[in-house]
Amino acid sequence: MPRHARALRRPLALLTWAAAVLASAPALACLAVPPEAARDPKSLVAEARAIVLVTAQIAPDGKGCELRPLRYLKGAPGQALKVHCRLPDLHDQMTTFSAHNETEFWNGGGRVPLRYDCTLMAPAFKPGKLYLFLVGIKPDIKQYEQIVDASDSWMQFVQKQPSVKI
Repeated sequence: MPRHARALRRPLALLTWAAAVLASAPALACLAVPPEAARDPKSLVAEARAIVLVTAQIAPDGKGCELRPLRYLKGAPGQALKVHCRLPDLHDQMTTFSAHNETEFWNGGGRVPLRYDCTLMAPAFKPGKLYLFLVGIKPDIKQYEQIVDASDSWMQFVQKQPSVKI
């Protein structure tokens, strides 16, 4: 091997290694949910300015979706609630934690996905499904939980909180 080619070998190897590391950074998973994004469920309910049962529907323009209020569990129905949302793609894990009966949900889990850098992503919504939307809180992984039906454990929990007047 010519001498000048050997001199370039190490810098090229380092450059290749650095490019591989930088390219794979988005694929690295967030190892732990930041505590400020997975707060105590009682605190979330108390902090919320409004808690609204919504349904997702396709937006009029056909791009994304909108959340339509069905019932206010906390707060006044007169409060504006026009939220443009996104539809699920292949990478979204749509879960209800078995109607919120799984311990994973109660021990720090939630539906809102995290980016590789542990920041919250915008959640996806399936048209026709129900969601419990906590309005006026700092972003949290439990802010937009899908509700299976009236017997869903998250719905039952929220309804039993002192700050919720039903």
